[in-house]
Amino acid sequence: MDNSKKEALKIWRIIDVINWGVDYFGKKDFDNPRLEIEIFLQHILNCEKIDLYIDFEKEFLPVNLKTLKELVKRRLKREPIQYIIGKTNFYGRDFNVDKNVLIPRPETEIIINVSIDFLLTKKNPNIIDIGTGSGCIGITLAKEVPSSHVIAIDYSESVLNIARKNAKIIGVKNIEFVKLDFLKDNFNLFLMLGDNVYGDTERSDLMELKLAYKKQKENFKSQKFNFPFEAIWDDHDYGLNDAGREYPSKTKSKDLFLDFWNVPMNDIRRNREGLYHEKLISLGDKKLQLIFLDTRSFRDNLLKTDEYGSPGKERYIPNQDSTLTILGYEQWSWLQEKLNTGCDFRIIISSIQFLPIGHGWESWNNFPYERLKLIKMIENTTIKNTIFISGDRHRGGFYKKPVKKGYNIYEITSSSLNASFTNKEEYGPLRLGKTYIEENYGSISISSSKGEVLVDLMNIKGETLKSIKINN
Repeated sequence: MDNSKKEALKIWRIIDVINWGVDYFGKKDFDNPRLEIEIFLQHILNCEKIDLYIDFEKEFLPVNLKTLKELVKRRLKREPIQYIIGKTNFYGRDFNVDKNVLIPRPETEIIINVSIDFLLTKKNPNIIDIGTGSGCIGITLAKEVPSSHVIAIDYSESVLNIARKNAKIIGVKNIEFVKLDFLKDNFNLFLMLGDNVYGDTERSDLMELKLAYKKQKENFKSQKFNFPFEAIWDDHDYGLNDAGREYPSKTKSKDLFLDFWNVPMNDIRRNREGLYHEKLISLGDKKLQLIFLDTRSFRDNLLKTDEYGSPGKERYIPNQDSTLTILGYEQWSWLQEKLNTGCDFRIIISSIQFLPIGHGWESWNNFPYERLKLIKMIENTTIKNTIFISGDRHRGGFYKKPVKKGYNIYEITSSSLNASFTNKEEYGPLRLGKTYIEENYGSISISSSKGEVLVDLMNIKGETLKSIKINN
């Protein structure tokens, strides 16, 4: 009798298949041959790992052998095993996956742990999971923080259906799935205003920050953005909450930032301290100047409040010491030069708010002499209306300060795109209307022929919350 007939007549036990798999996958140079065959058998037999060894003498039926053969063929082509079996384990739960969604990496669970610790300190937090894919992050946070409300966003309806199915299986109801495609807005440029990742860490190896960037890279890949980015940092991608020049790992965190945003090796930011920089954009015969300020690398220590949580003095109070700085001497000198540059439109990007003076959170008003210094510098420029854009606050709003006859400083704060919290309205003597605490983002449209700048504050569904038209 030939070997093929013998194999056909052979009765295979579970243990026989395990031993075969360990040997076979080992010869094919898989890192963990035993794990490979165990996962396939658990999938085929719909059992737990321990059951394989409790019932090791049981027959592995011919129909199951046929199924195993097809799965092994796919695996030999190095197709991820999670796609082959259609599921992956994340944070102790099984999630359905297919080739349309990314497979969560094990280290993403560290981000979940950090997020849970933070969210549990908030009352009824709102969470946005952008590029949700299988929903593993949003669904897990919804499950672990039951007081939260999660909005899971993706541009693909088929992907959202996978996430919806996972939410139903896991039994999560405090999550909403929204189809939203940022690409439809046809942005020419997307400005990231800081806190682009949350990687706070006191470790010298910046492990949490590295993992946060790694996850964000996966998010960007899944969204298939077709527009360029320009970015500046704030405290959570700088490396530590509310940190300034005293942060010991700022040089290493700067390198992580530059590498993530693919900043060329010959860019000046690679060879000087800080991340401040300028971008000039031609708009027909007009010129737009974008000035990105680094409010972290050189900033002196903040003055802590004497009335913690009190309205207007929540965390910090203005420091009247005129020798203290936000930007540092070299950045101030650079900024003066850039403000003297001829342009038709000017937007200054500051991660923290510049105009508002009604609250005790981080802002330029923590250093009132620095704020006044920049206001006076702007007064001496030829631009009629200078626009600041800022983030940080987990609220969006519009602000305006007249500086001399016919000249104004406007500020638009948009924050946050993916995490909102229930907050009361705050005192805002320079504010135009109310602020918005739901998830939001800003949109800027410039008409060079009319000399107009239209600024919209949008909610996460792409609906306009508030608009302002600024003429130069």
